Order: sequence, then structure tokens, then C-alpha cells
Amino acid sequence: MRVGFIRIFWGLFFVVLDLRINSVDLFLPDFVGYILIVNGLGRLAPYDEWFRRLRPIAMIMIVVSLSDLVEIEVDANQVPKLRQEWTSMVTGDLGTLLPEELKHADLVRITRDGSAIDANRTNNPEREQDKVLGEYSDGTVLLILRYASGDEALEAMEKKGYAEYSNDAIRKRAETDASFRSDKLYGRQGSAGSEIKTNAYWTVEVADRSIQQWWNRGRSWWNPFAGRYQRGFSDRLLYILEGYRTSADEYRALLEGKSENGSGVKVNAFPTLSTVNAFLETFLLWGLCSGVMSLCMSFNNYGLMQMARRRRAFYMVLAVPALAVSLLSFIAPEILFKVARDGVALLVPYVILFLLSVVLIMGLMRRAANTLFPNQPIP
Repeated sequence: MRVGFIRIFWGLFFVVLDLRINSVDLFLPDFVGYILIVNGLGRLAPYDEWFRRLRPIAMIMIVVSLSDLVEIEVDANQVPKLRQEWTSMVTGDLGTLLPEELKHADLVRITRDGSAIDANRTNNPEREQDKVLGEYSDGTVLLILRYASGDEALEAMEKKGYAEYSNDAIRKRAETDASFRSDKLYGRQGSAGSEIKTNAYWTVEVADRSIQQWWNRGRSWWNPFAGRYQRGFSDRLLYILEGYRTSADEYRALLEGKSENGSGVKVNAFPTLSTVNAFLETFLLWGLCSGVMSLCMSFNNYGLMQMARRRRAFYMVLAVPALAVSLLSFIAPEILFKVARDGVALLVPYVILFLLSVVLIMGLMRRAANTLFPNQPIP
């Protein structure tokens, strides 16, 4: 029984200590800590019902905690984009990538009709579910195309640049669309990266309109080693934005999730699992204290029981706000950013107190091992 509490103590040590390299928890990862906790609960399970109940929960947390191996940092402009991409990835619907609002313009229409999308546009995917067009109240049109591979998306972008967005094609289009009628055209293209391009773009400016298409190779919305501006893009997607020159760059910055500053709040790469992990962890620590209290009743050790009760109450007072933050990071991360930004003065002492409450529960496990079973050797 004594070694069971010691294993739980070291398991919590792994969970509390969070040392990351490039946002990756390579040193003392949480899942190893939960393996130790499962082992400790297995040794204590025959002696109290609380430990039998907690063991399957800790086993689930071994798997769930794998999501904590990687964290990404997002700021206010990146948060909406991240949430849209999560929804699109789960549902397969490109329409969820269309923001409801771009600058001061609202999304007024979404269409997947091939005839409307393919008009004046070549090299598009064949399937209707792989293309979507959104129209905004200020006249901006955003087209999102999904190809079989990143190389195919890049090739399509280059072909479009030399085909429908060439000088001759724009002049031909101006015959039916007055907004493209101009004597002067300006175009530019570029890319970033070395042997393998990480992103590429093509821009044409005509009259007061701007046509931008861009592509990003990095499958990197979860990749901590990717550059900050490469996160959140699929290497299969090609974005084409047609809007006014005065606002096209701002629209693209919003769609890419770019920001002028690098500050942000930590959002787990798998927000659903992270929220589940927070609830399970809270129940686990509450249950560990309850298990100690139950054993103390059997051993008539009321002093340790009162200590366990006080530490459990202290932890729960701090855990409830932490659970609310975890829910906000999944449901409304932009609100979380504002709270973290406006309440930074309160955030640091709260984090210190929360960590202290967990350390006190770790100490409780050690105290239970030494007080309830002082003469049992540790193998």
C-alpha cells in the first residue's frame, strides 16, 4: 500500500512539471506520470473503493494526455482561423473556412455551384465539395479550392496566374465586367522557402481591384517547428480573393491569422481532448483526496483526514475557474485571449496558487504513505 502512494506522488510530479522544448513536452511527459498513477492506484485498489473507481479514469488519461505533448501559440487574429480549420477538418466542409466577417464586410452568400465558380476560372477541382465561393457585402469574393495534393494546388495557382489572371485574360474579362476595366495592370508573384517552397502567392491589381491567390505547403497548424505565419494552413488548399486594393491585404492577413505581435495564449493542438483532460484531472485529484479520507476513517487517523479535506477544498476552489478557462479555450478562445490580456496581473498569482494546491495534494500522498504505512518498505 505504501508504494502505491509513492507511485502516485511521482506520477503527479510528472504531470505538474511541464518543461517544453519548442512547445513539445519531451522531458517528463504527462502520459508517463499517468502510467505511474495507474500503477499506484492498482496497488491501492484492493483496500478502498475510491482507488478502484479512479484507476480506469487514470487509464483513460494516459491516452488523453498525449494531446498535451504539443502546444501551439495563437494570438487574437489567429484564434478564429484555428477554430474554422478545426471545424472544416472534422466536417470536411470548406464553407466553414469562410469568415462571417471580413474587416467591415459581412458574408452575404455561399455557393458551391460549379457553373458559378468555374465562370472565368480555370484549373478548378472537379468535385463540388472541393470548391466553395463566398461573396461579401463590400463586393469582395473569396474562393477556396481543395486539391488532391499540395503540389497540385501550387501547379493550379501558377496556371491560373498565367491564364485567367494574365493581362490578356483580365482585358477580356473587362468586356463583361466594368470593375476590371483599366489601362494599367500590375502583377507580382513570389514564394518563400528553399528547395521546397513553403508558400507562394500571385497578385494582380487592375483598376481599383486586387486579385490575390495564395497557397501554403506546411501541414503545420499543429506543428510546433513550423514558422508562426505558416501555422493553420493545409497544403491542399488554394485561396483566391478578389476585392478592393485598399482592403485586400487586410482581408488576407485575417484569413491567414497573421498578427503584428507575437503575444498570445496557449491553446492545445487538440482542444476537445484538452478540455476532457482538464475535467478528468480535476476528478482524479478530488478522488485521491477522498480516497485518503476514506482510508483515514479505517485507520482512525482523523488528523490526516482533516488535512485531506482542507487540501481537497483548497484545490477545488482553484480548479473550478481552471475548468471554466478550459471550456473557453474550446468554445470561445477569443474571449479567453481578452481575459488573459486584461487580467494578466491576476493570472500569475492564480497560476502559482493552483500549482501550490496540486503540490499540497502531492504532499498529502507522501504523508499518507509515511503516516498510514510507516513500517512498509519500498521495493
